[in-house]
Amino acid sequence: MDHTLATYIKKSWEILRRSPLDIAPDPKVDGKRAFLYVPRSEDIDDIKRRVTARKQATGDKTPIDVRYLPDDAGDIKEHGILYLPHDYVVPGGRFNEMYGWDSYWIAIGLMRDGHAATARGMVKNLCYEIENYGGKILNANRTYYLSRSQPPLLGPMAMEAATGLNGQDRRGFLTRAEAALAVNYTTFWKAQRYTEKTGLFHYGNADQAALGPCPEVVFSERNGEAQSHYEIIAAHLRALPVDDPLRRRFYDDASAGLTGDAFAGDRGVRESGFDPSMHMGFYGLETLDFNPVCLNSLLYMQAQILADINTELGRPAQAQDWRQEAERLRGQIQRYLWNETAGLFVNYNYVTERPSDFPYLTSAYPLWAGIATRAQAQSFRKNLNRFETPYGIKSTDRVTGCQWDGPYMWAPLVYFVVAGLRQYGFAADAARIGRNYIDTVARVFREHGTVYEKFNADQGNHNVKAINAGYQDNVTGFGWTNGTVSRLADWAQASESGHPWMAGLGKIKGWMSTKLTQISYYLSNN
Repeated sequence: MDHTLATYIKKSWEILRRSPLDIAPDPKVDGKRAFLYVPRSEDIDDIKRRVTARKQATGDKTPIDVRYLPDDAGDIKEHGILYLPHDYVVPGGRFNEMYGWDSYWIAIGLMRDGHAATARGMVKNLCYEIENYGGKILNANRTYYLSRSQPPLLGPMAMEAATGLNGQDRRGFLTRAEAALAVNYTTFWKAQRYTEKTGLFHYGNADQAALGPCPEVVFSERNGEAQSHYEIIAAHLRALPVDDPLRRRFYDDASAGLTGDAFAGDRGVRESGFDPSMHMGFYGLETLDFNPVCLNSLLYMQAQILADINTELGRPAQAQDWRQEAERLRGQIQRYLWNETAGLFVNYNYVTERPSDFPYLTSAYPLWAGIATRAQAQSFRKNLNRFETPYGIKSTDRVTGCQWDGPYMWAPLVYFVVAGLRQYGFAADAARIGRNYIDTVARVFREHGTVYEKFNADQGNHNVKAINAGYQDNVTGFGWTNGTVSRLADWAQASESGHPWMAGLGKIKGWMSTKLTQISYYLSNN
């Protein structure tokens, strides 16, 4: 990796670090006033004293209103940040809070660059969210995110952060992580996001229809013509025939706006992290209808990690229960999400009972999770030419105008593709894609002096101006890009120095060794 880029990434962890007591106005809502909401389990007077002391020490003049979080989130009229007990690193730009899935790649970078305490504090923050904010990992720690989660990556993140811990320190860290992961799986995903007829999971919930539009979207997600994301989608729906099923379901003629079902679907696609994309229906509004490859693969991993942690903690009965749940879920993923004709894992629409015909890079998740057979992994490899470019790999070959669709390239998907290919021994393909991505990031960095959130995989630059659904600004910083580049560079260095193809993963103890044993078993029996 370019030395200057590596230096930038190392410095970024401190630049993007936030104290839970440094509360700034939120530019995504109004950018004028700052509010801190704390759960009733906390001593609010103590937090107020600490906030005041912090402001005096830093010279911050921003007025901060510290309040207890009301029992009913619907009673919140002035949105603010949700209290977390430990420092955290934010993605960058307007994303000035701790995000659910971004934090996984940030933790990877923190562990690599000597900030293990911060990475472990972020794991504890996500456990705290599960313990205090409804059993879920939040989209981010803002009050307007209380209704939705993000892709569940706390399990792998906790195991990354546990590296280097020993004895009672490791046991205590994993004990808390196990308790939080178990609650999250059973009381949030299984209780609120489960599809009985397929035995799989989905993002979002129909109850979210009553919540209406997302405040941050109304205020800040606007295109060059000052249209909000919702106004753009409404215009597309209005252009459809009056009897079109999509228009009937998602467009309200009386208000010339979106229906409650549309807002529920929009919150669902934001929970998925792919906001927006067409791979779960029209601008993501049909997300609630789909059992997606990404979510179900991650929850399979969560169950496996729960089994592994319980084994390490000396709880064989609990470990067996979670192992059985993982195997149940693996079977349903194979049954519903593998499409032999496409040669890819694809999302399943359980309402229409049909697989999606939209190819998407989330097909790599079952490779990373160890769910795919060798034949399925080889089939994914054969399909790489649908996504790969000389500059990396794009999310899909479909160009829709959505920021998460083609020709755009995002760090999380690059990571899952490279890691998945490595798992199954396709070292040359993994190295090529990883190298091309790093080269693109480094070239843009040399030209502009910063790291961006997303890239154009067709042009090899950060040009995203053709986006008309999402946001056209390309945020700098950027947490998950930094973490992904660091991990890919380490893998590349390990390969180039003659190490085995799994060298980059060797430092992750416990859960990864167990997972590799399982993969070896599946490869030899499929």
